[in-house]
Amino acid sequence: MSASRIAQAPATQMGYKAELVRRIGEVFKMEPFNLDSTAGVMNVPHWIQDHDYCVLVSAIDMFFRKFPNHKFEKYRACTLGTFLKDCVVITSLNQAAQCLSIEPGVLLQYVFSKDIADDVRRLIGGGPHEEKNVDHSYFQYMREMNLIPRSPYSASINPNLFTWCQFIGVLMGKRRSVYARLLDCFSPSMLLVYASYVVYYISGAPDVNLIFADSVQKMETLQRKTRETLGKYP
Repeated sequence: MSASRIAQAPATQMGYKAELVRRIGEVFKMEPFNLDSTAGVMNVPHWIQDHDYCVLVSAIDMFFRKFPNHKFEKYRACTLGTFLKDCVVITSLNQAAQCLSIEPGVLLQYVFSKDIADDVRRLIGGGPHEEKNVDHSYFQYMREMNLIPRSPYSASINPNLFTWCQFIGVLMGKRRSVYARLLDCFSPSMLLVYASYVVYYISGAPDVNLIFADSVQKMETLQRKTRETLGKYP
């Protein structure tokens, strides 16, 4: 299974593939695998050209996603790349919302561009009973299983939403967004303006909740424990 994850690693990021091989090797040295070496996986990158192999890897990921407490669940370190493959606009929206500490649905309330809105409609359109709204279904593996010729949730089909999300990530200091592709889209400069407004408005007025001192009793307990723990140090 390691061959699938390693072969799909981006070649443009210096040293990424070698580091990925090292991390996967560390996973399989531990329980319950206890393998001495995984060096051989570097010799079979052509396996991902085989349709049946890709379907097998996808099916394994489906199984472990359905049963996350299985003793071999760590296999997903190798199969995770099949989940939502070529659905990068979905993951981009989730990541943009996450870096702002809000839900994706809240982030979409700040869409002011018709071009971004067209991409959003493509993403969230359809009835509640469509397979894409089922948590465990073939939808998440439609590309790797070759069920459709092209993903409707790829960055190239939804370039405006993708670029807007990546600009939000860049403005929030997310390294992954900094290295994202700049696609041919509607006015990148205007998408940057829209993203800047969202980041300024949301990050400038975060929701604030007291965690340790939301009552007088908790505040007094916090002060006492802080003195007991930290008061001994100069």
